[in-house]
Amino acid sequence: PPPPAAAVAAPAPRTVFKRMKTSLPTFPRVLRKILETPSLEAIIRWSEDGTYVKITGVSEFELHVASVFFSHSSFKSFLRQLHSYGFRKRPGCPPKRHDYEHPYFLRDVPEAIEYVCASRPMSRRPSREGQQR
Repeated sequence: PPPPAAAVAAPAPRTVFKRMKTSLPTFPRVLRKILETPSLEAIIRWSEDGTYVKITGVSEFELHVASVFFSHSSFKSFLRQLHSYGFRKRPGCPPKRHDYEHPYFLRDVPEAIEYVCASRPMSRRPSREGQQR
């Protein structure tokens, strides 16, 4: 017979933490890798203080970044992913500029990336068909 539940030791917190780090979502890791690629700095780079991401050319981004690092080459798809992970356009940023920030996506605090998670999709509202008024 298996040992009683009380006799089975729970995994150490360190083991659980290691498991969490290995299941880190792909998108934030790939974005960080892109930002660490010197040859792409003319297209996408960290801000001077490392608190936000600057994308300088949409067509260059689609051609040299999105098509290489993602399964698509669409800038709009990339923006949807950014937004789904909680990135927001910087306040006061002109419409033609693409500067995006996330409170836990910081150049000088790489370990904070574990807090960058995709938001859950909103559940669909039930249809109004068949409901009494």
